[in-house]
Amino acid sequence: MSREAAERLASLARVVTLLFCAVALPYVALFYESNSVRRVRPRKSGFVLGVEYLAHYSHEFPWLRRLRVGVICDNPATPELLHRCGFKVRAIFPFPGNFYPDVKVPPEYFDTWRDVKGAAYTDISSDWENAFEKCAHRVDVFIFDVKHTGLQYDFATVILKGLLKAAQACDRHVVVTDRPNPAGGKIEGVGEIPMRLGVTVGELAQYMNKYILDKSAKLTVIPMLGWKRSMINAGNSPELHGAMLTGFFLPMAHVHPFTSVMNLEASGVSIGFPQQQALSMWEIGYLCSFLDRNGLRCKGWEMDDVTGGKSRGVSFKTIRNPDQFPMFATFVRMMRFFANRRALNIEFDEKFDSVVGSPEIRKLLTDQASLKQLRDRAEIDSRIFLDKIKSCLMYAPKPKVRYLDAIVSVGV
Repeated sequence: MSREAAERLASLARVVTLLFCAVALPYVALFYESNSVRRVRPRKSGFVLGVEYLAHYSHEFPWLRRLRVGVICDNPATPELLHRCGFKVRAIFPFPGNFYPDVKVPPEYFDTWRDVKGAAYTDISSDWENAFEKCAHRVDVFIFDVKHTGLQYDFATVILKGLLKAAQACDRHVVVTDRPNPAGGKIEGVGEIPMRLGVTVGELAQYMNKYILDKSAKLTVIPMLGWKRSMINAGNSPELHGAMLTGFFLPMAHVHPFTSVMNLEASGVSIGFPQQQALSMWEIGYLCSFLDRNGLRCKGWEMDDVTGGKSRGVSFKTIRNPDQFPMFATFVRMMRFFANRRALNIEFDEKFDSVVGSPEIRKLLTDQASLKQLRDRAEIDSRIFLDKIKSCLMYAPKPKVRYLDAIVSVGV
């Protein structure tokens, strides 16, 4: 072989090698990356959360990795996880409590964020819409990763709506990483957004963006992998055991004896009566029996000192399968129970109607509307909500409307 032919052959070999590198190496890198993300195994319950999907399958979201990110989260590990996976975290908004927005999250709780260099910490416990707009110059996209209880009056609903409005006004993108709905797949209540949703936070975000906001924001929902709405019945996830019903007995309705100005302290774990004689022993026993029939297991009695006196109360816990719990009916019956006590008086906060979705409940409790009117209104509103949200559903099976035949009259 002549020297000239050898040089031509060597030149051809170099060209072939360069072509091979240009074509094959990306596939090799993709193979390595795909094998690395396979290390992410579904949890024992058999599904992957939206934020886990986003972080560990980040090669599927190259557009998002190029943008500056602001993270709204209730898990201190989320910003650091996204940072390690290549996302440019520039702002962090720690999420307040689900039902107590005035409780600020202590900065020391988020020590893991020290590794997220260049990220600004912003409190959103009060004026969240302005907080998002003021930080818009730092970020191109907001990532919303917050657990949602599946209840309309969850504070996450309010924050999510405010975030979508602020993002639309500032021309920013919103990404919602989806999570399970621990309250089950039933729709109950009145109003444009019923008290019990039956959908995930990602599906709710799409609904609000499409039907609640005057102008839609740029929205992307990162779905869960392997999750089905029926998994709430199987009870195969620690996150799905027992509906998170804290705040179920709303502080927006204050109950107190006519002879006292002390309010009834109510939460999802206990009910305390301001005076020992506010309710008779028979009435308290009836209340315990009523709670038990509705799936709230009584745990015992409580005696607490209240301003020098004694306060009698009952502790209870929620049922194992929240999907079977008639939540709205139980709420209405509980409020009617208090409304029918001669020794008690109910004062309604100005926010009561908006929190429960409609003035119909207050009208019922003040004898301005009948039980049938409330039942009919609830079924109509729930069906309208289901018809609208069908286009936003991402998981099977679709939620179901719970009929309110369980709402019956409560005696005096």
